Amino acid sequence: MDTLKSILVHADASPHTLQRLQFAGRLAQRHGASVTALYATLPVAIQYASTFALGVEIAPLMLEYESERLARARAQFEPAAAAMTPRPDWLESSGEPVYCVAQQALCSDLVILGQRDPGSDAVSDLPVDFVESVVIASGRPVLVVPRHPVAQDDPARVIVVAWKATREAARAVTAALPLLRCAAQVHVATWQDGSAAQGEDVPDIEAWLRSHGVAVVMHRSAERPDDVGDALLGLSRALGADLLVMGCYGHSRAREWVLGGATRSVLGSMHLPVLLVH
Repeated sequence: MDTLKSILVHADASPHTLQRLQFAGRLAQRHGASVTALYATLPVAIQYASTFALGVEIAPLMLEYESERLARARAQFEPAAAAMTPRPDWLESSGEPVYCVAQQALCSDLVILGQRDPGSDAVSDLPVDFVESVVIASGRPVLVVPRHPVAQDDPARVIVVAWKATREAARAVTAALPLLRCAAQVHVATWQDGSAAQGEDVPDIEAWLRSHGVAVVMHRSAERPDDVGDALLGLSRALGADLLVMGCYGHSRAREWVLGGATRSVLGSMHLPVLLVH
């Protein structure tokens, strides 16, 4: 991705929607991008299927709840949107949220989602694997904002890139190029994993990034840590990074996404925004 011109933000009734919108607004101002907020939650007919089965008397109450949930989301959006230039667009979906967001993402340069918050009242409004499902189903760059507030006026100032000679990592770095070019510092973390045959040429990510106008500091380690995700978060914290870029590793098993260890670790413990691409 050479430019960042369209940002899609997931909106729901949780208070984290405001944080995602504000983050998107800062990115949009820096890159001259437009922002669209897409309201997407599990329809009550799916979320409370067992309740609907109790009888037709309960249906009006559930539909009223759905209307109130939408109104809360819109009430958060309106004052935030009024303070943003240009004003974001608002879209509403009524279908399954992973499918709706992934479809809209196909014509967006970047998707902004929120880290799952087990303590939120709205936790049941989305599938448990919402973030990873959207990442994998859309194939688009997804920036996940942590559930804890991120205080930064200049997003993506210091970026850590997790590099491994894989399709997922290459796609993530390519998608991040507009952000990397604007960063004050870019650090690339890589570990030997023993997968390359002896004497085999290893792709030179440093030279490739420099050819795209990105100066980097390399962090090469001979030994791969037991928990790569934890190591990446530790390095990001030590460097004062405000964005981590990495490939999203996982596969589908039955009806759930099974994540790779590093992806699962980062999504569970992240303290900074993370850009993921599958």
